[in-house]
Amino acid sequence: MHSRSGFTLVEMVVTLAVGAVLVLLTQRMYAGITDAAVRAAQARSATDRRANGRHLVSLLLASASIGSTRDLFDGTTTKLEFDTWWIEEHGWRVRRRCALQLDGSRLLLRGLDSVPLVLGDSIEAGMMEYLPERGEAVPWLRAFQSQLLLPVAVRLRVRRGERVDTLLFTTGERG
Repeated sequence: MHSRSGFTLVEMVVTLAVGAVLVLLTQRMYAGITDAAVRAAQARSATDRRANGRHLVSLLLASASIGSTRDLFDGTTTKLEFDTWWIEEHGWRVRRRCALQLDGSRLLLRGLDSVPLVLGDSIEAGMMEYLPERGEAVPWLRAFQSQLLLPVAVRLRVRRGERVDTLLFTTGERG
């Protein structure tokens, strides 16, 4: 009998086949993990944008200004224009005219920069309403226009698919 040293061709082919299957499975698992990481990053970015947008609108409406002849709070179901105090780069507060608008499937904020900020997208339907004064039986209005008073609050309802978000923003000092 001869003593063998080495592997037969069949053993080598089986080893290579098992190795190829392991490489293929590892590649698919890695691709699945990276795809999931990309989707998670996109979802986190969208959530951050919505949260930052809510915070920004809340700050702007809390600093809303009214009282002079040029100030006008003008709100409808799809657009809201108002003056507000905005803190510039060096800490100076400047008066800005802002507009919050439901434009097709997007929620836009105009007035802080030359380009509108997209605060929300994929919106199927939306509506803004205004609470004129505090009280238990006070109805929400679909339009509010005044040079003398701010509404107590602004309610924004946004529908995306089956989900409806209701956002409530309080305004600054009343005139």
